[in-house]
Amino acid sequence: SLTGDIQANAGSVRLCVPADVALRIQTGDNPIASYDFDGHGLSHDGSVWQTAGFDTAAVRIDLDVEANAGSIKLDPAEGCDG
Repeated sequence: SLTGDIQANAGSVRLCVPADVALRIQTGDNPIASYDFDGHGLSHDGSVWQTAGFDTAAVRIDLDVEANAGSIKLDPAEGCDG
């Protein structure tokens, strides 16, 4: 399991997460931020995105993310290498 913070300042971050890991992402509220978490089976409530059963999962990733004039993408089509 992992807990952490990720920030993008005038840049982009690509997050790749194994399919068998529970995920919770809490976003900042910056109006010029771009977050692409749709289409990954996450429920969305306010600024929190998470997989079903997160609280009881054996392996979890819990992230606070914030973008300032930047973007954060989850499992992008172009991958996370390089």
